[in-house]
Amino acid sequence: MQVSGIAEAAVEGRGLVLRETGTGRLLSLVVTGGLTVPVGVPLRVRGELQAGIRSYRQQGTPLVVQAVDPIER
Repeated sequence: MQVSGIAEAAVEGRGLVLRETGTGRLLSLVVTGGLTVPVGVPLRVRGELQAGIRSYRQQGTPLVVQAVDPIER
């Protein structure tokens, strides 16, 4: 799936959440493979939802990130 939004620090842990543009839905970002997710700027994130797994952040549905692209303003 592909979503757009702004990444911000998660309330618990050192992770990140993405606040989806338009809906305000929170997605808990699971970042692996050396990807970097910039905070506070508009992003397009591609990944796979993992609704069936538990997240220690307890904030949003986990999204395993496959690619991150900044959105040009």
